[in-house]
Amino acid sequence: MGKALLSTFSIFQKKIKNYKFGMQHLRAITFRSDSWKQEVLSLYRRILHMHQRKLVSFQKALGDNYVKTEFRLHKKATQTQAIEFMKQWDDYRMQLEVTPSIMEIGKELPEESQDLFTNEQKEQLEKLKEETAKVRQQLQSVLNEMDSSSDSRENLQKVQSELAQMMNQVMNKK
Repeated sequence: MGKALLSTFSIFQKKIKNYKFGMQHLRAITFRSDSWKQEVLSLYRRILHMHQRKLVSFQKALGDNYVKTEFRLHKKATQTQAIEFMKQWDDYRMQLEVTPSIMEIGKELPEESQDLFTNEQKEQLEKLKEETAKVRQQLQSVLNEMDSSSDSRENLQKVQSELAQMMNQVMNKK
């Protein structure tokens, strides 16, 4: 047990060392320069890569669409908003890297971060929380059914289809 704990701690330390989006790092790059754009694109790609590695297909579809929409919407953000945006998305990426189970993904956004949001962004965040809760509940029911059912693949495909429809409805409401 001690070796497993040390191994997990060692992996977490490596992940922390790879944390690139500290305030000094971002402030050292000229806002909206080519270097800035490369950092944003790099983070965007790493998040999509983590979705590919860690999420099941319907979560990946929902997450990818949400990430694409958010990155697109933040092209016009102020420097302060953009730095906070990058930090929060890199925290999310790091959380995906160290989370062993898809059911354990997610955490509360600190109040000081929420203070930077516009009312529209706060409303969008609330909608995302609601939809995430629905998806989590659906996922849990699918996992429970898979444990007790022989035709779990068929059930999973049905739920994936339903969640994809839900995701499209949510994304079209924006």
